[in-house]
Amino acid sequence: HATGTNAWEKISGQTVDLSNLHRLVHLPVKCGEVGLQRYRVRVEPVAGELSPLNNARVVTVDVEKKSLHVLFFAEALGQEFKVLRNELAHDPGIAFTALFRTTASRFVLQGDRQPGDESLAAGFPATKNGLAPYDVIILGSFPASDFSAQQMETLVQFCENGGTVIFLGGDDSFGRGGYAQTPLAALLPWRISDREPEPARGIFPVRVPPMGTGNPILAGVEDILARNSVTLDAVNLVDELKPGATALLGTRIGQRDLAVVATQPFGKGKVMGIATSTLWKWAMQPEPVRPAYGLFWRQAVRILTGKTEGGQNFTVR
Repeated sequence: HATGTNAWEKISGQTVDLSNLHRLVHLPVKCGEVGLQRYRVRVEPVAGELSPLNNARVVTVDVEKKSLHVLFFAEALGQEFKVLRNELAHDPGIAFTALFRTTASRFVLQGDRQPGDESLAAGFPATKNGLAPYDVIILGSFPASDFSAQQMETLVQFCENGGTVIFLGGDDSFGRGGYAQTPLAALLPWRISDREPEPARGIFPVRVPPMGTGNPILAGVEDILARNSVTLDAVNLVDELKPGATALLGTRIGQRDLAVVATQPFGKGKVMGIATSTLWKWAMQPEPVRPAYGLFWRQAVRILTGKTEGGQNFTVR
């Protein structure tokens, strides 16, 4: 670790066996200072090595506190919440806060706390200051009637001003939840209506549509889906995509191709809709499908917000 212009302090080291010509080495490092830090990784020359000039590499790491703040809001906490919390709350770069209703007028706040979040004890914020500490708002499945008009307008303004909103599917989402005639309908990447049928249930193979190919949110996920049979058990039957929306994951129900996961820009912010309540079941699958769920979520919140600092590791492009 650089302690001056040409001064270095050794903080970690390992002896490794290079008889196979390669070895992956993990060097855990903790840093108590925020800001730019310089580190040097050096390999001692070995017998017969032609040149030691490439045996050292200097990297600069921007050390931050948890820089990505996520608020999950739902009426009830089911298995999906538990799996999602396990993926995001254990990411060193993400602060994950959950707000959920226990009775008609009582709410519980869990997870990482933010300065000034005491107002959340009264429910979902109805002012922009209440949402200001957060970069991403994830909404569970509950009826639109449980939102006040002011809360909806606040969420729309949050997204217009650069925030990210993610809607989860379920029995009370989208048109089924009565959102078609509300301000939140404008945020959704699909057209929705009050005549939306109940979610389809069965076994629906998932694919990446052409417009989703190569999207950074699907890095690693796309390859898993291409090589394995990955399905969903339930899908919300939303209408067609709006102009400007992008389908990331899709399926086919009867004669219709349906975008299950889609994104769209809204003002300065981004919106993602997930038209299923069973995506979490991927995390319960054996390898190699299991990692797809965590990859998808960790990449989604970073790409949508633009905070691609890479979590516990530095990012190389």
